Amino acid sequence: FPSHDKKAIDIAKDYDTIVLSRGVHKGSINFNGKSITLRSKYIGDKPNSDDISQTVVEGQQDGLPIIATGDRNDGKGEVHIKGVTIRGGTTFGISLGRFKTANISDLLIENCLNGVSGASTEQVNLIRTRIYVNSSGTGLFIWGGALRGRECTIVGASGSYFGVDVCSETVLSDNVVAGFWRGVYMR
Repeated sequence: FPSHDKKAIDIAKDYDTIVLSRGVHKGSINFNGKSITLRSKYIGDKPNSDDISQTVVEGQQDGLPIIATGDRNDGKGEVHIKGVTIRGGTTFGISLGRFKTANISDLLIENCLNGVSGASTEQVNLIRTRIYVNSSGTGLFIWGGALRGRECTIVGASGSYFGVDVCSETVLSDNVVAGFWRGVYMR
């Protein structure tokens, strides 16, 4: 991850917004438990397809999630990730830590073993996001918190296991889940 982008996250305070310029940003991002908004540079209410496809956070095949939020000691706070492409992760595209809310919208997550993981986030809101996992991965792996998914596409490669694996309150509307051994698995 370019040093100036990493430095922006390091010096950010809770509820700051970090805007990524168009281009490929290589390396992993860790929010270190801060309530941060990470988004592409777009104008208006939501990004367009060019904003998303031309603002890329690319993993380095180092065994780390591409974006990790870390944990908040108080379990409060929010993270927002909006309008970027996340690709090339050997584990998760996004790994959510202990937060009250995670708002993920208008993303493309591709060529990652798994899409999004959240074991202790209280509420995960996933909107207009496309997830394409490779190999035997899982699209969404949300345990311990509620999931609200709307207008998402989650597609697995041959041999992919679960499209959505959840064990708490889940509301899915207007989504497509395809190419997995089990589409939606509720424990």
